[in-house]
Amino acid sequence: MYRLILIASLLLVVISCSTNSNQQQKKRQNTTGAEIAPFSSTDPFKGSFSEAQHFKISGNEESVVESERGSVIVFPKGVFIDKNGNVVDKEIDIDFTEVASTDEMLASNSTTTVDGGLLASQGMFFINASSNGEQLAINSKNPVFMEMPLDGSRKNIELYKGTRDSSGKVKWSNPKPIAKFLIPVDISLLDFYPEGFEAAVEAGMPYHSYNYATGLLKDSLYYSLKQRSLVKEEYTHADLFKANSDENEKKEASEHYHPNCGIEPAIIKAIRSKKFNNTLISTREFEKRLKFIFKTCNSDIIEIYVRHLDKNLWELDSMTAEALGKNHPLYNTFRSFANEKLTNVDASINSKKLSNYYDKELKTIEKELEKNRKKAREKLAKEDKEAEKVRREYDNLLVKREKYRMEKFGFELTELGWYNADVYVEEVEQAEIKIKVENGDTYDRVYTYIVNPPIQSLFALLSDDQITFDSCYEKDKYLLVWKNQIVTAITIAYKGEIPFIDAADFAVVKQNYITLSPQQTTPSGLKEKLKKYNRYTTENKILLDLEYQYKFYQEKKRQQRLIKESVFIEGLREIVFPGCINDQIDGQALFVKHCSYCHSATDKQVVGPGLAGATTRYSMDWLIAFTRNSAKVIMSGDVKATLLYNQYQKTQMQGSRLSNNEIKALFSYIDNVNGRQPSYMRGANQCYSSSSNRHTTLTK
Repeated sequence: MYRLILIASLLLVVISCSTNSNQQQKKRQNTTGAEIAPFSSTDPFKGSFSEAQHFKISGNEESVVESERGSVIVFPKGVFIDKNGNVVDKEIDIDFTEVASTDEMLASNSTTTVDGGLLASQGMFFINASSNGEQLAINSKNPVFMEMPLDGSRKNIELYKGTRDSSGKVKWSNPKPIAKFLIPVDISLLDFYPEGFEAAVEAGMPYHSYNYATGLLKDSLYYSLKQRSLVKEEYTHADLFKANSDENEKKEASEHYHPNCGIEPAIIKAIRSKKFNNTLISTREFEKRLKFIFKTCNSDIIEIYVRHLDKNLWELDSMTAEALGKNHPLYNTFRSFANEKLTNVDASINSKKLSNYYDKELKTIEKELEKNRKKAREKLAKEDKEAEKVRREYDNLLVKREKYRMEKFGFELTELGWYNADVYVEEVEQAEIKIKVENGDTYDRVYTYIVNPPIQSLFALLSDDQITFDSCYEKDKYLLVWKNQIVTAITIAYKGEIPFIDAADFAVVKQNYITLSPQQTTPSGLKEKLKKYNRYTTENKILLDLEYQYKFYQEKKRQQRLIKESVFIEGLREIVFPGCINDQIDGQALFVKHCSYCHSATDKQVVGPGLAGATTRYSMDWLIAFTRNSAKVIMSGDVKATLLYNQYQKTQMQGSRLSNNEIKALFSYIDNVNGRQPSYMRGANQCYSSSSNRHTTLTK
């Protein structure tokens, strides 16, 4: 389906493929006379016309209307004049009738012949304007513009004037070739996004406070993106990565910077301005070309159009084709555009002034965008600092808790006098405690503790699946109890803000397997059940521990959101800068360069764990986040990350600048080495289960 641009007058016309290109054009005088109507009252075919469409516009502003069949009519400000030649700035009534199908043409007797010659009609329409019942005429200095849907080629199409007499006979005359000029529209109505960007944003919802992708959000996300630079940078929108400042990291960063990575969004923001209204930039023809300009990944191409607004569009298309070269995949596309011979908009546009404006605006925009990025980085840094403060406070509490337990592990006294509280190492034994929480994985969060009533001591157990609790904090490893001593196991779970609790006493033996079934209670009911433990010292208060756990839970949700946003934003960046992505990413080369010093692609341990099966133990989002910045993920309290950190002597993995696709390619290579289909292709999201960092229960 083609759309044809017309200059309309107040008449009934037919659009046809001309068979007589030598007919002389006659200039129609724009004067008012008798009322213009689509047919007379005596026309025998008047009942066969489609129902007229009516629009109201203001003569004091530009208006755009669309007919039921898709014709778009643009009425510039001051488009109509009255019988005295004065511009009408009041409300104007528009009558519009379309005759599109062959059946309608036959039924209404709208024959399509001129001097016996057959015309292949593309459609007819009638348009009229009046104000307060007074017939109006078109201002010749400000004509009406129209786009009309066509089914075939736009070659050899001419516009015919039609007059209809009282008997319903139509005379078509005064053919005018359709000029191939450009019609500007409001630039804010044009789609200036790269192909696939809007769909990707919509697929990423919800995002922050947005449940669906508004135009404001799309613009904000698009304009916030930029190529990865050569300098130290922390990314906007929760990109969990910090570049190290040493020279090796800067060198590695430079390898991911490409001058022709894609069109910088700041450039698009600069030209998508009202200043560029009424230029070739604000036309649907340029919008069409922009989709292909994006695919060149070359900012110099868009400069050809922006810097030469005084030239015809076909000339710019030709310049683009030559700039790309005959071997470029898009050469023929732009050569085809050039062959359309589309001209320009109003030649009075001051292109030099606009070019200067573009330069100035681009610098202003880039400065403003960097200011916004800096604010986002500062906000993230502040949140990270607050989270780290809470983590340090809790670590100190754990140290105090362990110290208290060591100091308060008491003895029964049967006589007065001196005692030595030394403990013989050979008398210390290890016991195993596993607490199973029924349906633990159905809760949002679950916390399990062992309470030693004689010394009023609290000990926290950890789990990587919220069902089996049998590991502990690195800073509080030892649960000290007497053989066969009675202790209390307590589990507290939450669904949203609704608490559940269960507790059981048991005598500690060599192997202890306890099952707890949390029952729903209320916040006040929970406090009441834990009241007796509130007399303990500060570091041993369960309620205080739960307060810290809630803060960690909120931080974990924040980090999960940041990870999700990081993957989302990186995906958008890969759409906006496709030149940064190789069609075939060499996962093996990436592994050798970035991973092989510390990891094997099999299950063999080097410095860190072998990576075989990593994609079956972790989600791809988790792997991307951990590969980019393991410290961030560990700091968030992520159990899997913490277990790995502790298992491998607290060796912290160095951050990486690899893109989403590069990390996926790297793990795809690892899966292929081990004869697996990449799990992220299968949609697997299995949890990691480790036996490392088990707590030690010492008994005497």
